[in-house]
Amino acid sequence: MNTSRTRSPLADLKVLELASGTAGPMAGMMFADYGAEVVKVEPPTGDWARGTRGFQMWNRGKRSVVLDLASSAADREALRALVRRSDVVLTNYRPGVAEQLGVGEAEVRRLNPTAVCCAISGFGPLVECAGLRAYEGIVAAKAGKMVGLDALSGAAPDFAGGRPIYSAAPVAGFAAGQLAFQGIVAALLERARTGRGRYVETSLLQGAITATMRQDLRRAELEGPVNGRAAASGAPGGPSVQLRGIALTFLTARCADGGWIQMCARQDHHFRSWMRALGLDWVLTDPRYVDGPLAFRTLRDIEDLERVIRKRMSECTQAEWMSLFIEHDVGSDPFLDFDGFLAHPQLTANERVVEVADRELGPVRQLGPLVNVNGAGVGVERGAPLLGEHTAEVLDEARAVRGAGGDQVAGQPQIPAERTGGPLAGIVVVELATYLAGPLGGTLLAEMGARVIKVEPMEGDAFRRLGLQFVHLQHGKESIALNLKSSGGKEVLRRLVREADVFFHNFRGGPVERLGCDFVSISAINPRIVYVNAAAYGSRGPEANRTAFHSTPNALSGGGILQAGRGNVPVDDSYPDPCSGIAVASAILLGLFGRGRSGRAQHLETTMLASTGYVHSSDLVSYEGAPSRLEVDPEQQGLHALYRLYECSSGWLFAAVVGDAEWRRFARALGHGEWCEDPRFADAAARLSADADLAALVAPVLQERTAKEWAAALAAVDVAAVQADERGFEEFLIHSGLVSADEHPEHGKYWRLPPRVTFDGVGPDRRPATALGESTVAVLEELGYGPQEIAALCAERAVLADGPKARG
Repeated sequence: MNTSRTRSPLADLKVLELASGTAGPMAGMMFADYGAEVVKVEPPTGDWARGTRGFQMWNRGKRSVVLDLASSAADREALRALVRRSDVVLTNYRPGVAEQLGVGEAEVRRLNPTAVCCAISGFGPLVECAGLRAYEGIVAAKAGKMVGLDALSGAAPDFAGGRPIYSAAPVAGFAAGQLAFQGIVAALLERARTGRGRYVETSLLQGAITATMRQDLRRAELEGPVNGRAAASGAPGGPSVQLRGIALTFLTARCADGGWIQMCARQDHHFRSWMRALGLDWVLTDPRYVDGPLAFRTLRDIEDLERVIRKRMSECTQAEWMSLFIEHDVGSDPFLDFDGFLAHPQLTANERVVEVADRELGPVRQLGPLVNVNGAGVGVERGAPLLGEHTAEVLDEARAVRGAGGDQVAGQPQIPAERTGGPLAGIVVVELATYLAGPLGGTLLAEMGARVIKVEPMEGDAFRRLGLQFVHLQHGKESIALNLKSSGGKEVLRRLVREADVFFHNFRGGPVERLGCDFVSISAINPRIVYVNAAAYGSRGPEANRTAFHSTPNALSGGGILQAGRGNVPVDDSYPDPCSGIAVASAILLGLFGRGRSGRAQHLETTMLASTGYVHSSDLVSYEGAPSRLEVDPEQQGLHALYRLYECSSGWLFAAVVGDAEWRRFARALGHGEWCEDPRFADAAARLSADADLAALVAPVLQERTAKEWAAALAAVDVAAVQADERGFEEFLIHSGLVSADEHPEHGKYWRLPPRVTFDGVGPDRRPATALGESTVAVLEELGYGPQEIAALCAERAVLADGPKARG
């Protein structure tokens, strides 16, 4: 791949990474992919994820330094030298460990006041969880993310709503890594103004919050939660007609050849197109279904229609149906495995797959950088380093800098920081995006202090129909409603763009060009604009202009097969929408940093396929001799005997026993130290080979006590295990104190989510969610429109104005 076509936006930055697993290394990988020098500090035993497929991707382009920080004074001094030369110090330790090792906030500031220090923890501000080993499954289980799963969130039909279900998509690690990257870049942008670093924090829990769909968090009279997911998954009273209708539009259907297709026909016109493609035109005039798919009359009507649809789809092959669905513009995709996804034509056409030569492993095929820059993919020049491969050369460089006066920064007084509501204060973002996969990116920027102006159609973003789910996305944003088919509406948008720093959308090609919202048109108006295209499939390739919602990337990426469990029917899941929105924020911040260096417009592109693939990056790496991919068991309880759910005498326990030392402590805590001497369980590979035997031994022992008792006993010996069904996700957030009380004039009392990234000295953004067109008049006045001009625009239906000024 030609890497010379694109400039490296983060070149010359020096990042010091002390992190293992997924989240921290993925944040470091984002910097390495775009030109920064990333030094990965590892203990003598190495990152615990070495040897996994994902390690090869998460650590590409980095240099590895081995330091024994626990017992070597010389190595701790070497670390201090590395801190002094770094722009960024990134850690993902449990609380208190960074301070012990000399890379806590206070020590980093003393050594290098201009550095941005970022800490990724497991549970953020939840002190009671600080001591837990924060593996992905532990965070998900403790937070209630394995409770109440339904047909739209990964549950196989036999298990929906009945008990905890293992969540296979590692969204918390992906999201936390991206949030850390975003917080660091935002702080670096602020540093360019103030000369001072920041302390940035996020966590796997905050990542899980960000990557979760269908969050209402309504406050009931007794201040308890109302969980829409529980209502949809078999709670008393059963699912609502509306939710059941939505589930029908995301049907997983078997075809004549045994292949499976994931449908995606949620919008009214997509549903009608689906019925026509099936040859079921009569449905569109049948009194029972004319108001579908969101306003069917009864559950029985929906069930009757589903039987008809399933029978019809069983009459043609997967390929035949896909040909028809593409012709009729129906959202749908086949279920693929991980290797099938890596070969998908849309990934290759948009340069989303790279092959990296590794000295030990040979060619390593993996997902390329998340964001395309200035119309081109970004190449990867180096794979993951060997353990300690660069120790001598990096430490020599650090000593050379020190000898040349590089310690002068140490001990300098800190430069006062501007306290202006967040590091992105002063940045103006124009959001032309709908639903969730794009707008969540704007929400994250607003939380960091940006001014986000949401441009909506006259009828509003269709996602507004979901009430509080939309409200959580609209916090901190202004709303201006424009008719972009009118000359007046187009002129308002042009003036907005002229004054903005960022313009982003998540529309497919065709409408974007017709509205004059393509990069060429927008950059002609503002030659310094950061422009982000966040469509589903990418701007090139045979399926570039197809429509998609969350379900189809889940099917294509391999996630639908993984989550279902071995041998089960593939399942739908909802994470691709929020994870795609998270990637949008990363792209925008990358563009802002690149513009700050070049002074020119930046053209960036993310796709739902790429961001969903990043969630599954641990499996989307392929090379000769790679370890076998783990599978979820048929009961959807976990990946193997030491990373799964177990039923106890009361409640369910999730155990994550990762290393050999943890295995020994686990076996002894269960009262079976003899297992440690059993050759079947001698090491990790042996334990996987004897997985069924091990599970059969562990399960009855755990049934002797309650999940709560086992969680306490195992925590006492530092083994990661938590009760998985203590409470659901919304209930967990409420009882943890992370959410705050708020009220919406239309939707009533609700719980407001916490900031996803925090910055020292900056409190949470409390700006409310605006109504449709509430900001129209104020923004028009800012753009130079007078009262008569505004009245004329309203009269000709070029704009919609609401709010105090509009109401007089």
